[in-house]
Amino acid sequence: MEFYEFFEKIVSFIPENFKNIREICEAVLPWLFGFFTLATSFVGHFMHKIWNIFFFFGIGFFVPLLIIFAVLKPTGAAFWTVVLICVAIGVLCAVYSHHLHKTKLFITTLLMVYIAVSGYIIALGKGVAILIGLAVAIVAAILSIKYKYIAVIVTTAFSGSMMFWNMIESKFNAPHTLTNILAIVMGALGLALQIYVERKELKESYNEIKETSKKVKKKIKKENESN
Repeated sequence: MEFYEFFEKIVSFIPENFKNIREICEAVLPWLFGFFTLATSFVGHFMHKIWNIFFFFGIGFFVPLLIIFAVLKPTGAAFWTVVLICVAIGVLCAVYSHHLHKTKLFITTLLMVYIAVSGYIIALGKGVAILIGLAVAIVAAILSIKYKYIAVIVTTAFSGSMMFWNMIESKFNAPHTLTNILAIVMGALGLALQIYVERKELKESYNEIKETSKKVKKKIKKENESN
């Protein structure tokens, strides 16, 4: 299941006796998803923080929600009681994530890149898409720990673009080849804009990495000389 279709599935869980709410959610969903993925591609450094909150909220909200719905299938008042409980769990997870620092950076990058890449290459087959998406996501997540600022900008530019065009293809049956090309083009534009806007911070980040690298080399040199 692709990322946008996952949200469509969640909306479909709204009971029939709340049909008006479900119809509103179905109408708003593509616009909301489109806005957030576009923003991710072009203002990724800020949106990465939003995705962090979303993913940790999602872990606390969707996991218990899906389990309860699969087992109990609540309706009416019970449905909204379950939703409220899961919202509370999700909020707690999102708040606690701010204390995790490197862990939240790793997990957010991992999930974002995996969702984007696996959806982008889904035409190769579900199994292949999962394996390649997971491999790329793990590499990106590891690099994000070391190259924080630079990695965030690169991953958000292309992840946001890939998710946006994946939604366009899924929702409006757009040609797969065309959406893949447009995803790369928009990702490159998003990256260029972020590099320009964040050029001062990028330079500072690069200098920090360079300085850290020098310290590591000096330490290794001293250890070799002492031996």
